Amino acid sequence: MSMDVAAVTREIARRGHALIPSFVTGEELKRATAGIEEYFPDPETTADGTLDVGAFKHAVPFPFAANALNRLVLDPRVVEVAERLLGTRDILLTSSFVQAKYGTAYGDTKDQALHNDTWAVNSLLPPRTDGVYQRLFGIVYLTDVTVDTAPTYVAGRAGDLGVPLITADRKATYGKDAYPDLYARERPVEAPKGSLLLFTGDLVHRGSAYRGRHGRRLAVFFNLHSAAARWTGKHLWAMLPASPGWPDFCDLMAELSPGQRQLLGFPVPGDPYWTADTLGRLADLYPGIDTAPYTAALRERG
Repeated sequence: MSMDVAAVTREIARRGHALIPSFVTGEELKRATAGIEEYFPDPETTADGTLDVGAFKHAVPFPFAANALNRLVLDPRVVEVAERLLGTRDILLTSSFVQAKYGTAYGDTKDQALHNDTWAVNSLLPPRTDGVYQRLFGIVYLTDVTVDTAPTYVAGRAGDLGVPLITADRKATYGKDAYPDLYARERPVEAPKGSLLLFTGDLVHRGSAYRGRHGRRLAVFFNLHSAAARWTGKHLWAMLPASPGWPDFCDLMAELSPGQRQLLGFPVPGDPYWTADTLGRLADLYPGIDTAPYTAALRERG
């Protein structure tokens, strides 16, 4: 799964988005697909074909039961793109969820209005779209995406299109009546399964309805921001050891690098939080975790 991080970063900086085909492939793709199907089964493969699609939650938040999904959200290549684009290594995961859209045989889905995401999870300050104040969003498609299977439509960056991030009626959405030219410019992002779409918060885009009668579109959504934008809301990823999914989550935490754990709010090696006591309790909490980077930084600190 090679990915030219520098080229992807340049493309995002230039046009606000980049599509990375084959972001996840082979066995990893199979495991991720199996993980998301735990939430969103295929009604066409059930014994009697009467699966009640309406009974499913169509958005499930991180952390997920399958670490194959969790790893997609914390992928080091995406972290590196975020670090290069935002110009800082202090990156946090804002939010993440998995979602399904089903064919019209199981109920209708809706077209979104074109919008930007700069205002999402941030309602205190006017958004900025430069430097450390940018937001990076991602969608990993775990099924093939065509014009009939709910593609993401992209029009371009708000600044390039000459539209405000916040409209006169205090919204980050652009209705067809007021902004017909945007809808004339939009294009669907068609992508094979395993692709990743990365984009900045000022990209004018929208989700679309599922047009086909059967099938599903399965996807993992996430977004990142820098700690410098401390007014930007973020979810808390706390999971109690008594939680049903704790053992798998515990395994994930043990395998992550310090930089990946930082996305979830872990203090970096060298942070004053780390003491001999907290490191000892960390090892108890996550058996198998490598505390060496934290221990070495503690020794250097004195």
